[in-house]
Amino acid sequence: MKKWAMFVLWGMLSVVYSVNAGVIDRSQVQYDDYVGWSGFVIGSGNKVAQTFTAGITGQLQTIQVKFGNFQSVADTPQYPVDVSIVETRSTVPSGALLASVTVDAFAADFTVVDFSDYSIFLDSGAQYAIVMTSEDSNVYDEQSTQWRGSSEDVYSGGQMWVWTSDLGWIQEYSSETVTETYYNVDCAFKTYMTPEPATALFLSFGYFLSLIRKPRVGG
Repeated sequence: MKKWAMFVLWGMLSVVYSVNAGVIDRSQVQYDDYVGWSGFVIGSGNKVAQTFTAGITGQLQTIQVKFGNFQSVADTPQYPVDVSIVETRSTVPSGALLASVTVDAFAADFTVVDFSDYSIFLDSGAQYAIVMTSEDSNVYDEQSTQWRGSSEDVYSGGQMWVWTSDLGWIQEYSSETVTETYYNVDCAFKTYMTPEPATALFLSFGYFLSLIRKPRVGG
């Protein structure tokens, strides 16, 4: 086998391997890094969700989310969090539960949440939600975990939602002292997918074409 053919084969296999390990699909990485509104506190009386629109048809491998500590942006959170993937109904994160895992160790940057054992198949163009809750009943103490995000609407493929036992899923909350809106903010996240075989083959073939189209030096 010619050297260039072996090189192309190696390149295609490398692409297939990297695809099987998960490729980034959707992300929103902006978050406000200051005490005040820099995210939403996760506790037993509420759930926090961020919807997203899948761009690749295939299996969800992992997600990454930006956690924080309610009292200090410099400290990592302390309270474990249940992270779920659910389907949406008319953009509301109230559909079928696809999988749920508990996170009890947090990274200083984005924390990896592994869903690779759950065979979660997502369809390109369909909307899903990352939902978080915890058993923290004292949600504003120094141990409380926060899902960091942007106070601006920076992601067009989904929105932030909040669930309470009294009101269900809402995007606006008003009381005598405060009014909060959630449809114009976004939590920080990344999703990693393994494309279905046809998509993975397409990516490999694209890599192959990029190699054979490169001009030869001195040719």
